[in-house]
Amino acid sequence: MNLGTQWLTMGLMLSSGLILGVFLDFYRVLTIRFRLRGWIISLIDLLYWVVSAGLVFGLLFWSNWGEMRFYFFVAVGVGFLLYFRWFSRTVTKMIRLFLYGMERLLFFCFRILRLCLWVPLLSLWQLAIVVLRFALQVIRWLLMPFLWLARPLYRPVQRWLEPCFIKGRNLIQRGKRWWNKIRAKGG
Repeated sequence: MNLGTQWLTMGLMLSSGLILGVFLDFYRVLTIRFRLRGWIISLIDLLYWVVSAGLVFGLLFWSNWGEMRFYFFVAVGVGFLLYFRWFSRTVTKMIRLFLYGMERLLFFCFRILRLCLWVPLLSLWQLAIVVLRFALQVIRWLLMPFLWLARPLYRPVQRWLEPCFIKGRNLIQRGKRWWNKIRAKGG
């Protein structure tokens, strides 16, 4: 491995340490912002380390065909420490500002969607219900004389069906009492 390749690899390892610091800050801000706890933290930790190892070894393989030297890993650590010393606060503030901006944008989009779609659809639904109720009242009012004239025709049918309706209503009430008794016992 010639000197140019070593300097290229050293620069890549230093920059990969900086990138790992950015990833870690992004991860920390997200866990604090969304209050992540428990096994999801372990899963994200595993994902962070898999991505980190893939990044470092991918860059190492790309720059010098995977030849590993101790000082390359020292460069990753130095890049990581330099990032936390000089850039961490600024990047953390920028990430928080970015997340705040994205939350505001999503909130704004949801409000626009609600105002443009949901509110008009709800208003149309309520208007349709009012129109339907009015139409049913008008139809009932118009049919009132015919129902009065037809009363002698449907009275015998009503007398014949009334016991069936009473039995059905009693059956439903017994079923409700039985169900409430079962629920009260907890079974």
